[in-house]
Amino acid sequence: RRVQLDFHKHYGDLFNHIVSTRVAFYGKVYGNGEEFTPDDLVKNVENGSKSPMLIGEFIDLEGKRYAMFVNNSTTESESFRITFLKGAKLYSWDWYGKEYEGGAYCIVGAENDSEGNLVHNLMLAPGQEAVYRIELPK
Repeated sequence: RRVQLDFHKHYGDLFNHIVSTRVAFYGKVYGNGEEFTPDDLVKNVENGSKSPMLIGEFIDLEGKRYAMFVNNSTTESESFRITFLKGAKLYSWDWYGKEYEGGAYCIVGAENDSEGNLVHNLMLAPGQEAVYRIELPK
């Protein structure tokens, strides 16, 4: 119940207004799921121990695009490196559900890789998520 209340507090009714466009697994694929491959929204996902992650992509009626990253481990907190395209603008939500430009609340660092792509380092507890609205460069 606490996890559900926290999720609703962060994202409000966002998930009532977006539709899933892709679900992929990183590290370990479950069922007949799709293994993560880079696309125009998420360039790369890395984790030294190949810990499992679930990546969901979404779109709203205005064409805005979103990505959600979930630590799919049931026991271990993990750090993940998420790479977004150079020039992408990232938005997340504060504790009260207000959208702001910048990294998710679980970000532990941001940097640019050697090609200028934006890299966010996330620390996620078991089952914890990070949600971004992503504006791609034009």
